[in-house]
Amino acid sequence: MNKKDVFDAWAPSGARWSNWVKPVLFASLAESDVEGPGAEPEIELELSPTWTSPGVALIVDLPGEQSVQAGLALAKLGMRPVPLFNALPGFACAFVDVRSIQRALVASANLLRSMSLPADAPPAFLLDSLRRAVRRAVRRQRQLEARERREDWSRHQNRAGEWYFDNRSLSFSTDFPSGATLREHGVERIILIRWHQVVPGDLVATLAAWHRAGLTIEIHDAASERAPRVWEPPRWLWLRRLWFEVVVPLGLWRDKSGAFGGHVPPASG
Repeated sequence: MNKKDVFDAWAPSGARWSNWVKPVLFASLAESDVEGPGAEPEIELELSPTWTSPGVALIVDLPGEQSVQAGLALAKLGMRPVPLFNALPGFACAFVDVRSIQRALVASANLLRSMSLPADAPPAFLLDSLRRAVRRAVRRQRQLEARERREDWSRHQNRAGEWYFDNRSLSFSTDFPSGATLREHGVERIILIRWHQVVPGDLVATLAAWHRAGLTIEIHDAASERAPRVWEPPRWLWLRRLWFEVVVPLGLWRDKSGAFGGHVPPASG
């Protein structure tokens, strides 16, 4: 198996939602990453029957590899998992750990391929809920170095002489099918699955566009048995869109291909 085989398992030719699969993590796999089948990810999420009801599409916004695990569990119930991870893996000093996501994608590839899902299987879009969170280990290291050197975080070289790698990312409306496309293919309801019912700011514009297209939006808390919450667009929607589509991306680094991830230069002086 090579990295193209892994990508083809998650984005098979002819499947309705394959065009939306983000290729970044698949393209950045090393040869050693795909040697052998790997251990199939454990599935710890308890699935709700409503998640696979007719006319439903899902956004699974869970931490890292848990999102992949949930996608695999949903595939066993007939849904098509669609990875939307768009950050580069980086290295030990990367802000966000996406290597665990890559390992889960590789480990699940053969099983996913063997399921032979129908081309029109309803989608479950997979996101990393930690996409904008700096890893605890990296954050602690930066704080320690700042105290020792009496510097702030604008100096981003660590003790090993490596530059920190900012691979935080955002989700945009253009990452998803339009509301019209979803409705054309029988989707009437969107369910957002998270560990709590707070909608992340970078998803607000996407959900609002779907809401305008006539789709019902529900937020399900995967960590409790609380009743789903029906979502309505917030007031001052234009201001939220401006913040997350224009202002916030200016603070994130990208590589030449446009993927989220770049070495943070040191402060001058």
